[in-house]
Amino acid sequence: MRAVFWRFILRERRSLHQVIPNYEPRGSQQQMAEAVWHAFENEQHLLVEAATGTGKTMAYLYPAFVKSVEENLPVVIATDTIALQQQILENDVPKLERALGTTVKTALLKGRDHYLCVQKFEHFLERMPAHYDEQLMACQLLVWLTETETGDVEELNLPSGGRALWMS
Repeated sequence: MRAVFWRFILRERRSLHQVIPNYEPRGSQQQMAEAVWHAFENEQHLLVEAATGTGKTMAYLYPAFVKSVEENLPVVIATDTIALQQQILENDVPKLERALGTTVKTALLKGRDHYLCVQKFEHFLERMPAHYDEQLMACQLLVWLTETETGDVEELNLPSGGRALWMS
């Protein structure tokens, strides 16, 4: 397996030059990728701290992708921020796909704070919002509920009072 992984990494590096302008392999990135691969192979947990500019994202995406393809299993990558998730999905995964000449099935999962609790909203409506901002937000949410495809708060442009209600 290790030989397969390193052939992949070496092939990937050549390919990454074609899809990432000024791409340069880094020793620390290679070490991290090897550690991630080793953790996958030995079914171990791994905690890595690496400096900015190490190339962390690609260092864990390479082995995760290879392991997922080899064993036909999903891999979950958790991030601290939605912004990093979106960067991975919109920038890094497409580069990896172009470099490999294949596609990767991905999904973005967000925490429950990104979705409306319909039960809380129903209770809010039952108490008859008194303030204009609350009434406006309630109307906005009612229209949005009939149109949303994802249910994600990111689709909305809520006033500050609406954000407070959403988070309560």
